[in-house]
Amino acid sequence: MSSDEEMVGSSGSESEEQIRVSFVTKHDEYRVTETSIAVPGGLGRLGLSKVVNHLLDTKKPVPFDFLVVEKDVLVRASLEQQLSELGVSTETVVKLEYAPAVQEPELNAESEWPDWISCVDGRRSVSGRDVVVSGCYDGTVQVSSLVNQKSLVLADTIQAHRYAVKSVCQFSDKYFVTASKDGTAKLYQLDIKTPSSSTKKLKVDVTEKTVLKGHAGSVESVDAIEVGSHAIVASGGWDHAVCIWKTSLDNGNETDGDGEQVGQKTKMRKTGENGVKHGSSQELEPATVFSEHTDNVSGVCWAKENSATLYTGSWDHSIRVWDVPTEKCTIHLPGNKVVTGISYSERKQLIASGSADHVIRLWDVRTTGDSIVKMQLRSHKGWVSSVKWCPSNENILVSSSHDHTIKIWDIRSNIPLHTLAPHTNKVLTVDWNCEGNMLFSGGADSMLRAHHLPVL
Repeated sequence: MSSDEEMVGSSGSESEEQIRVSFVTKHDEYRVTETSIAVPGGLGRLGLSKVVNHLLDTKKPVPFDFLVVEKDVLVRASLEQQLSELGVSTETVVKLEYAPAVQEPELNAESEWPDWISCVDGRRSVSGRDVVVSGCYDGTVQVSSLVNQKSLVLADTIQAHRYAVKSVCQFSDKYFVTASKDGTAKLYQLDIKTPSSSTKKLKVDVTEKTVLKGHAGSVESVDAIEVGSHAIVASGGWDHAVCIWKTSLDNGNETDGDGEQVGQKTKMRKTGENGVKHGSSQELEPATVFSEHTDNVSGVCWAKENSATLYTGSWDHSIRVWDVPTEKCTIHLPGNKVVTGISYSERKQLIASGSADHVIRLWDVRTTGDSIVKMQLRSHKGWVSSVKWCPSNENILVSSSHDHTIKIWDIRSNIPLHTLAPHTNKVLTVDWNCEGNMLFSGGADSMLRAHHLPVL
């Protein structure tokens, strides 16, 4: 027996089962021999981390997470118990893939906005700083930036709607769309002047381009993508409808589904230092309306690499997949609980949904029947208000809830990696930045908060 095996074997009782494992990793700086060694079956994640750190002979211990490769499941109990639950034989060598554990996010910045923050989008970056667009219950939209990952600096506030802003989406490199309880969605152009210093406030011009009218009630969700020289906008509302618009981004000419130009209507608003740029904006009716849902459409999400496919979630307990060009619902995924929001992972081919019953569900859009819900994540104690896949790690998901918490999940385990409680009231929204190393959240305490994570 080698000295390493002697060290590992001596950490458990003599009667404890020894399991032969092979440690593998994708992180070259933490690579150890892949030759199998025997470890006590009673070791959990912390004990396994000690083994790897011993093999690495590290001066400062590094916490690791371990994946049972055969089942693609993280170790969250003793190794013996975990393998027994997974039905993995201990008679052969068990391959464990390890990686540095995701550290608890740190609260880096916060700002107070004028009302409840219902929605946030942080996916755009300009000159190395994150651009955050958020919407409030007083109908305003705030454009801010994260300076040096330490402070949220407001660049502008616009009075976007008459009533609460319920959803916002940044897309392309200079546009965002809003949805509101006033029954409209709006397309804005956001021009940003690169600041001369990393500490200076962004200079922005916000131009209202198009007013999207077609819903008969509150518009609860919106998503948009750029296809060629056009924006394709999808929205869902309290009227049970899903509306699709196609609008030109080149010259301001808006088109309906047949390419015909529609009439224009001037809209002018100004508030704050910059406010909405004066000029004309056009009013556009939807090119297509889907009416198969039977209750509030709480989530819409484009398949980013396939502009023909749209996913929607509804309070009617279902998720639907649409082929937009043919105007057909191609997949109907029935559930038994209200869907409060959705997020689609292109890489995992999974839809994550929040629910009023406090549960996050992962839906496999490639299957039908009883197996459509691949996994249920249970930890929240209140309504799950938002779910978002991490853009830099296909296994990581974040959720927010009315229980005042934000939870970060690795879907290879049903136990959250971290639970954050930075808000003093309901958390209504959460989003990642484009690199997946910052989280932006807002809620009923009117606070926008930014948490920093290591690159995942």
